[in-house]
Amino acid sequence: TAQGQSITTINANLGEVGGENLIYNPSFDLAAAGATVADGWVMAAPAGVVIAASLVSSTLDSKGKAQRSDVSGLTTSTYCDTLPAQARLPGAAAGQVFTYSAYVRGTPGLNAQLYLQTRNAANATLTTTTGQYTAITGDWQRVSLAVAAPLPAETVAINPIIRTRSGSVSAGFVEFDRVQLQTGSVATGWKDSGISLAEGLTANASATTALTGRVTTAEN
Repeated sequence: TAQGQSITTINANLGEVGGENLIYNPSFDLAAAGATVADGWVMAAPAGVVIAASLVSSTLDSKGKAQRSDVSGLTTSTYCDTLPAQARLPGAAAGQVFTYSAYVRGTPGLNAQLYLQTRNAANATLTTTTGQYTAITGDWQRVSLAVAAPLPAETVAINPIIRTRSGSVSAGFVEFDRVQLQTGSVATGWKDSGISLAEGLTANASATTALTGRVTTAEN
């Protein structure tokens, strides 16, 4: 029936909707004291590009931070990458599909571009999916990239990259916030990472245990 077909279509579409956020520290709020790059993240660029990284108060999330890069020396063939540290690459498996998204703002005249690389057990790149250029403006905008084709055999991890490129200018600043990597081909609204939340709870529990131990010792 028409109703049955509608339900089937809805169920199929729901199956394509993105799941949990697999990025560690996706809102850049976790960082060591005095750090300029958020915990679990790194920046990379070819020779000639100068990066000054900093963590700033986010104007997208008033209670959180954004990862900022002041970049100079960009050319049509060079760039600045913001990506998870190798130890924090999200796990993946053959046959899965992924959707990657991030919020970005910065100096007009710069461009943002998303990449998704599949990695094998030797950390070699198997495939690369490249997003379109997005012209950066002073306002926050969400950019996204979907890998519609199933991941290849031997995939064990996925490397999500946010790349800053030159446009009409070769220098400026860029800020990122609320990065999200999900299984599925349709991005959902922002959600924090369960990995970050779980590690935060563990750290708080350890701190509480240590404090309780010191208080008990003092009372004795």
